[in-house]
Amino acid sequence: MANTEHLNVLEKGVETWNAWRIQNPSIRPDFQGADLGRLHLPGVDFRHANFYEANLRESVFTRANFESSTLYRCDLCMANLSHANLSMVDFYKTNLYTANLSHANLRHSHFYKADMQETLLTDADLGESNFYEVDMREAILQSASLVRTTFYYSNLCNANLGQSNLNCASLMGANMAKANLRRASCVGTNLFRAILTGADLTEADLREAVLRLAD
Repeated sequence: MANTEHLNVLEKGVETWNAWRIQNPSIRPDFQGADLGRLHLPGVDFRHANFYEANLRESVFTRANFESSTLYRCDLCMANLSHANLSMVDFYKTNLYTANLSHANLRHSHFYKADMQETLLTDADLGESNFYEVDMREAILQSASLVRTTFYYSNLCNANLGQSNLNCASLMGANMAKANLRRASCVGTNLFRAILTGADLTEADLREAVLRLAD
């Protein structure tokens, strides 16, 4: 259950909330199960916050700071998180369907069986993040940084990875059927057992890539 005091402070707006965070640096915000849908909170400081099973659906969190927060089973469907800091965040079965994560910092984050269908990740930094059995069908990752990122048996069917940087990334067993990889940099990328049927690899840089048993 969410902490009532934390909810009351947040209701007073971003400026009041961020000032309260500065005054109480040792307190970890607890919004477990809270209904925070359709809120407008650009620039809010949610570092280290607990959002277990919280509803953040359709809310605006542009340039917000979620660093090291917990978003287990959280609903972020259609939320706007563009330019947000989401580094070192745990996305366990999180709903990010059609969410806007363009230009977001997602470095060192963990995604486990999350729903990222049609998620917008243009120019996002996902370097050294881990995706385990994540549904990313039709996700837009154009020009995204995916250096040393791991996609373990994730579904990237019809995803747009055009001009993305996948250097030294691991896509072992990933489904990339009909994905757009035009002009993507895949230097040293592990595509072992990846499904590439119908994928567009026009002008993709595949130097030193591992393509053994790729389909």
